[in-house]
This record gives sequence, C-alpha cells and structure tokens, in this order.
Amino acid sequence: MSTHKLGFLLVLITAGLFSPLLAADFIWDDQILVLENLWTHDASNLPRFFTSTLWTSTPIADTTSPYYRPMMLLELLVDRQLFGFSTLAHHAHSLAWHIGCCLLVWKLICSLGGQGFAAISGAAVFALHPFQTEVV
Repeated sequence: MSTHKLGFLLVLITAGLFSPLLAADFIWDDQILVLENLWTHDASNLPRFFTSTLWTSTPIADTTSPYYRPMMLLELLVDRQLFGFSTLAHHAHSLAWHIGCCLLVWKLICSLGGQGFAAISGAAVFALHPFQTEVV
C-alpha cells in the first residue's frame, strides 16, 4: 500500500473510532474548565496562563495544584473565542488536533527507519490507545 494511502487509512480509522465523541456533551471537569472558566472569555488573560496553574482559572481555584497546563488553557481560549460553547465544535477541534499528532507520530516513526506496516502500526497504537480518550 502506498505511503499516502497508509496515512489516509490512519486518519480514517482514528476519526471513525473517535467519531462518537462528536455527539457528546461536556462531561466531568469540562463544566468547570470550559463552561465556568474565569479567563478564557478574554484574550487579555493570556499572560496569566503561563504564570498560574490550570485550576487557578476556575471557580475552585486550588493554588496548590501541580497542574501547569498553559497550552491547554490557550486551546480553551481559542475554542471559546471561535466556537462559544458548542460541544460539537470543541470536540471536532480536539479530534483534529489528535489526528494531526497521530500523523506526526507516524512521520517520526518513518524518519527513524520504520517502513510501511511497522510505521503505521506504531502510529495506530498511539492513535487508538485507551489512554487517548481523555486527550481527545
């Protein structure tokens, strides 16, 4: 199978298996991190993302939290600015990022000498591993 077809197959399988997410609501910590976030409504808060922990931007502001996630807050800002609180758009955007990362992992494996089935298998493990459900 050609390289392009393998890449397309990876995208197709990943998108297909994660597609039920597109019909999902916000769940678990999304209520606080997405819907009640105190900073993602205004881009002027961007510098705060890099000097505070993840939960500081929420109503439960636990300043002892070790979760430093400035890029996650940036993503939440972008999503909120572009899509408001549309669950479909938030989830589709997250899935697009995940698929992009899967393709980069595949290209990395190829650049390290992996070929054909071996490279696509390694990327598929990354793409479809159960640990990825929280990420996507």
